Amino acid sequence: MRPPLANVDQALIVVAPLPKPDFLLIDKLIIKFLLSKINPIIVINKLDLCAQGFLSSLVEQYASICEIVLFSALEPKSTSVVLNPILSGKFSILVGQSAVGKTSIVNCLLDSNLEVGDLSKIGRGKNVTRHSEIYSLDNGGLIADTPGFSALELEFSPGDILDCYTEFKPYLNKCRFDNCNHINEAESDCVVKQAVKSGLINKDRYERFVALFKIAKEKEKNNEKNNSSGSKH
Repeated sequence: MRPPLANVDQALIVVAPLPKPDFLLIDKLIIKFLLSKINPIIVINKLDLCAQGFLSSLVEQYASICEIVLFSALEPKSTSVVLNPILSGKFSILVGQSAVGKTSIVNCLLDSNLEVGDLSKIGRGKNVTRHSEIYSLDNGGLIADTPGFSALELEFSPGDILDCYTEFKPYLNKCRFDNCNHINEAESDCVVKQAVKSGLINKDRYERFVALFKIAKEKEKNNEKNNSSGSKH
């Protein structure tokens, strides 16, 4: 996975109200890290810009999935207090879109003055960090700052995606059909769909699950078709 790093313990997925979060990207990252046995943590930066609705939406979608940390890089001392216990003795990486504040976090932790990015006129992040760099922390941890990105293409199987939407687990194997994929079945036959309707599973997360599952299923079919075509030759 870009950037190429190994032996990572945890990934801090940094989000902020600006630039506007790409929730599909966040879901892809969580899937990737869970499959790689890396603990995902969502770090919400720029609290001074956060409306209450923004925070409640993130908490509603991800609080049952992974740890959520709130802080502002404008307050270096509070940043250290919040993050130091999480980072202690572990190798952590900062990932996410450009201009969400990843390098600002490093500056707070190290009391340094690394160049940080800003938003463009259309609200997109400008990528200032060009390569990954690992820094040593006083608490025995290591942290890597990585370049920001707005798109991430990863190969997931349909089964990978289903396994990593962990909020589905209490409802699995309770549907009418054993091979239920929680997409094409009638609501009366699918306990997961019933949980979505009743608000026990976040609707937005479910809709992104459907989108990613269909993409993975289509790629799987194309791969099988290509393999079958190749074997004939």
